Amino acid sequence: MSLIAKFVCPEGIVSISDKRTTYTKNGIVVNYNDDATKSFEYKKAVISVCGAADYNCEKIDAFLPRIISESLIKQISEADVLEEIARYYINYEGRNTTYLISYYLPFPKGTLEYLNCYSIKEPIVFKLKTATLDIKKINNKDDIFSFGVFHDGANDKSNKSIAKWKEDKKLNMKDQNIKSSIVLAKELVSNVITSYNGEHSYVSNDCDMFIQRHNENGVTHCKISA
Repeated sequence: MSLIAKFVCPEGIVSISDKRTTYTKNGIVVNYNDDATKSFEYKKAVISVCGAADYNCEKIDAFLPRIISESLIKQISEADVLEEIARYYINYEGRNTTYLISYYLPFPKGTLEYLNCYSIKEPIVFKLKTATLDIKKINNKDDIFSFGVFHDGANDKSNKSIAKWKEDKKLNMKDQNIKSSIVLAKELVSNVITSYNGEHSYVSNDCDMFIQRHNENGVTHCKISA
């Protein structure tokens, strides 16, 4: 199990992914390591992955960079790269992997007049569930985009932490910025780890973090410890 999450606020998008790979036998943890990479840059996008640790005996943090390299050569856009990844899972039996991608697109003409946002670009978050080969935009509400926290992996524990934030009226991503989103991202990881309550944690303290700002073209990558 993994934890990947994207915090979408007016200033930008903060993506966080833990680094733990857990090996089990008959449902019992027998080993783990904390050197897996689960988020990658693709042009101006960030792709995060959780679920199965391999694809056809190839580690996922080797498989995905290979597909990214091939997709760059094919000049596949950020908007189409999840379809390219999904193609590999059509006839694959071990479909138990989820991908999240985040990037920016210019707002459609006429959209800004009813959006209370100072950006001229729209934040986009799509999810690919390989179990169903379903690709869906997940940061939308009432046919327009929404700010928020979008995650996968360790879902029951993540949902509890996010529900607590909402209960405390702490989580309104429209009022957050990059700095406060980083704080929330670290807190989410810490809360999930704590919630294992002495059991083996399937999520590591060490994480990869990527920052996409609406007014910049590049992606900032750093390693953090929750």
